Amino acid sequence: MNDISAEIKVPNPPSNIIVNSVHKETEPAIQKPGCHFALDDSIKYAIIDISFNIEASACYAILLEGTGFGSNYMFFSGFADFSVTNNNVMGFNAMVYGLKMFHLDCTGDINSLTKTSVKAFFFDGKNIQGDQCNIILSAKFNDSYSPFYVFTSFRIKLLSVPRELYQFEKSLYMYEKVAEDPFSEPVYLNGNIRNGNGIFAICRSTTASIILPFPPMF
Repeated sequence: MNDISAEIKVPNPPSNIIVNSVHKETEPAIQKPGCHFALDDSIKYAIIDISFNIEASACYAILLEGTGFGSNYMFFSGFADFSVTNNNVMGFNAMVYGLKMFHLDCTGDINSLTKTSVKAFFFDGKNIQGDQCNIILSAKFNDSYSPFYVFTSFRIKLLSVPRELYQFEKSLYMYEKVAEDPFSEPVYLNGNIRNGNGIFAICRSTTASIILPFPPMF
């Protein structure tokens, strides 16, 4: 058998994250028959505006963690779903294998937590004009799917990732996007394992913590 090996260039660490603003938005919710997890009839969004310096040749990923209260006002901590709302940042959401998060699940009239995969937002520095990136994160909660009823703090993690990992994650994203289309072109999964399959990567990260006022507005 041939030796299995991999080569990777470790990226430079990302710059510090600047938190520009944090606020809450709400929208009416229509309650469906069965389980009800939300505290009231409104779906809530935590809107977080951040910025950081980038390198045009680098690739990045963003993860969001939250702490707060869930069912029966029990303390809860873990990864949180989010979307990127400003359209000037071209990127995609892809799974980070090995990381898990919780979501609420309603089966009949029984409330429970279920484990799902964590998704990060990946983007290429080449797609950003200038040397600074501004991103607005929107974290949805109190919606009968998120385990969070109320947030008390956030932890934003910015990772600089090797281009090989970025291309691997992008190929997985494209595969999932066209998996149910029988007329789509085959998707080649990029990897860097010689004489094998898969990806080996080393990432570097920085974090920013946001402590919300008490009693929490969120």
